Amino acid sequence: MPAGTERYNVSGAGAMLIDIAAGDSITVTNDEGGQICEVVVADASGRIDAGMVGHGPNSDAAGLKALLTRQDRSLQRLRKALDLRGIDLAAAGGIRFFEATTPPKTQVELTVQRGGWLVIAAPGTDMAPDDQKTA
Repeated sequence: MPAGTERYNVSGAGAMLIDIAAGDSITVTNDEGGQICEVVVADASGRIDAGMVGHGPNSDAAGLKALLTRQDRSLQRLRKALDLRGIDLAAAGGIRFFEATTPPKTQVELTVQRGGWLVIAAPGTDMAPDDQKTA
């Protein structure tokens, strides 16, 4: 990877919080295809604003909200981190990328307009071993 590049992997039914700065370029890749992605962006004061990455909201981030009700330890830590930063998902103007029919390796490019935080989620349910539903 080039210097200054960071890589994050979000597992299915997972989410993470990433510190972002003005000018950051973000590429979201749907590696295997068929995975929904939700993004919520908040400024330094915790105010949610999808425009910070050049998009309008098209989702209420229902998938992320559902993930945060789980008892998974990493998701509980994320919930605490959002609370500490004053990010209230009740007012979420999220961005939803990709669908169950999205082909593998599909990408979305985002450019950060001002600093804050980006929450990225790969919402989904636990999959049965014999199930083929990926999103």
